[in-house]
Amino acid sequence: MPSLMLIYQVIAGLSLFKAAHALDGSYPVAFYPLNNEYKTREINNRQPQGTPVGVSLAPGPNNNDGGSYQFTGQANSYIKFPNDGGLDVQRSITVLFWVNYKSRSSTPYQNLVSYINVKREKLGFGLSIYKKKLAGGMNDRAYEIESYWLATKTLEPDAWYFVGISYDDNTGIARLYADDIFVGQKNLTANGGVATDGNVLMGGFPNGYQNMQGRITNLRIFDVALTLTEINAVKEAH
Repeated sequence: MPSLMLIYQVIAGLSLFKAAHALDGSYPVAFYPLNNEYKTREINNRQPQGTPVGVSLAPGPNNNDGGSYQFTGQANSYIKFPNDGGLDVQRSITVLFWVNYKSRSSTPYQNLVSYINVKREKLGFGLSIYKKKLAGGMNDRAYEIESYWLATKTLEPDAWYFVGISYDDNTGIARLYADDIFVGQKNLTANGGVATDGNVLMGGFPNGYQNMQGRITNLRIFDVALTLTEINAVKEAH
């Protein structure tokens, strides 16, 4: 008869498998659980491990110990996910994660998760908090067409939200997502694709004054623009 520990491990494994997939079976190019078990490793070691700087494990969305990473809001508090080409989706993309942020009087912007080209000192694609609203940012492949747009929904600090940003290369539509609904949309042009060639920076920003204070967990990056139903399926599988 199998032990209770073995049964638990099987159930936990199935839960992570479900959480990694969208409803249509799409599997993310990267899934970082960002918890006590996996730390900053990609769940299947398909991508290089993230480099944590000035962060610590903290309770997650279900108040589970070690279920997220805590960022201090200082310039030396971030996680860098190296992009050796595996995170460079180029065309359509969806980025999803859980966030619990704190209000900061020192800056209206707090970078959450963004592709950053350090050599060009430019944002490629990513999501921030600006005055209690999600803010999306995107550059085309040549870093010549830079666009930003805000969500319509306010997200109060000190609460957990499942958020995301997507771009559909077939339609040119970029969307912001927060807790069950799309909260912002913009028609964009990405000549030659999206600028996803840089490293992915979580919680920090090169200029040092747009750093995020709060917690983040369960980062997923897809190479498709997920539908609302698919995004909600990922959320519910958490």
